Parts: sequence; structure tokens; C-alpha cells
Amino acid sequence: MRDLHPTPCRPILGDLLAGLALALIAAGAALAFWVATLHAAAAQVGPELVVRACAADRPGICETRTYPTCDRDMVAEALAAEGLVMGLAVCRAPLVEV
Repeated sequence: MRDLHPTPCRPILGDLLAGLALALIAAGAALAFWVATLHAAAAQVGPELVVRACAADRPGICETRTYPTCDRDMVAEALAAEGLVMGLAVCRAPLVEV
């Protein structure tokens, strides 16, 4: 006569395989995110100027802006045209490996 009860190792094996599949999917997603982050970081080609721009007529009203150049004079003129003054400005350039 045939035993109608399943062996105890079958459900455990199925759970282990399902857990392994989920772990592989999570690892693949993490790897894809890491590659996308590296690709986005490599896409930054040139230097950029990060500027703290403040309202000329109201001190304390400031915002941070980023410009795709490190030419401070050009950025100062652009800000002055909007009625803003340039505060702290930092030029960020990508690292170049030789």
C-alpha cells in the first residue's frame, strides 16, 4: 500500500530552494544598483561649481546651486542678473587616474 503522507524533507527542500532563489534575486538587484551608481558617477565629465547663492536684498535667504563650470566670474554675473549674490563657492572636479 502506498504512503499518503509526504516525506518531511520535501517541504524543507522546497523552502530552501525558494529562499536561495530570493537571495539570488536580491543579490542581482544589489549588483545592478551598484553598477548603476558607478555608471552615474563616471558620467560626470567636467568640473562643476557648487555655489551658495543668497538674495541681495534679504540676507539669510540662500540656496545651493550647481553650475557646470568653475568660472566664478561668469557664475557671479549670472547670479547678479537674478538679484542674487555669490557666497561660498567650491569647484569640484572629477578624479583622473593616470
